Amino acid sequence: LGNRDPELIGRVVALLHAAGRYGDADSELVKLEQQAIPFTNEFGRLAADVSLRVEDYVDAAQYALQVARDSDEYEMLVWAGQVAGLSQDEEVQREAVERLRSAIELAPERPAAWLALIRFHVRYERMEKAQKVVNEASTAIDSEHSAIALAQAYELMGQLDEAERRYSAAVESVPIRPVAVNEAARFYRDQRRPDDAERLLRLLLSPELKDSAEIELDLSQVRRDLGVI
Repeated sequence: LGNRDPELIGRVVALLHAAGRYGDADSELVKLEQQAIPFTNEFGRLAADVSLRVEDYVDAAQYALQVARDSDEYEMLVWAGQVAGLSQDEEVQREAVERLRSAIELAPERPAAWLALIRFHVRYERMEKAQKVVNEASTAIDSEHSAIALAQAYELMGQLDEAERRYSAAVESVPIRPVAVNEAARFYRDQRRPDDAERLLRLLLSPELKDSAEIELDLSQVRRDLGVI
């Protein structure tokens, strides 16, 4: 692997990544860095994933922020904010928050960026800031997603009683949303409450919900989840 042709090195990195040889892929990335080769967005995401796999959060953040620097794509901004948020560097963390806030400005009604920002503050034990974001999100996320998103938010913050109350409300809403039922079942599994999880998984497979659940969910995965409870 001594060849220094950038295109060839890029292909080698992709092949090593696909083979799960992340350490070797990371070594090849160093060759590209030494040549100051600008990355395409697609390759930047691959490079960030390689760095994450070898727990090099500094380089992962660098690649992610580089890819998303001028982006106005919601998913890209959320992804970059999540990756950069793993860095211990305060300046990089500020950039992570900026990316997530940019995503929120683009689509305040969507929950992903709000939840990523809450998770970021919780990770660094900034609970007051996390609560402020929850309060903001509660008035911004659209009605279709707000119940389950706020349940997830309180779960992230460790407020499990409030999370359960909101999961229950989401499950009892009319019409019943299979995604909400599935997420509530996941919550109960994580809390080691198999009876409650089983009840909800069986609801997803019931005649009442099966048709709509088949559209929104992978029912084979639901059956597997039911089988391990």
